[in-house]
Amino acid sequence: MIETKRTHMAAKDGKILNGNLEYHILPIQEALSYYHENKIHEFAAEQKRAEQRKMFRDYYLDKAG
Repeated sequence: MIETKRTHMAAKDGKILNGNLEYHILPIQEALSYYHENKIHEFAAEQKRAEQRKMFRDYYLDKAG
């Protein structure tokens, strides 16, 4: 995973100007941890949506039946 950071530079007249992007390559273990953490959150969110759909469906089936 690559992290970017904006840099700034001072001109001769003292104005602050945009510089370049500074790139940092993160250790692979951090990238893997980030990836797995993200997947866990996605899975939990999908489970919650599925549970809400089921509750909604059950409610209207009970009401109609």
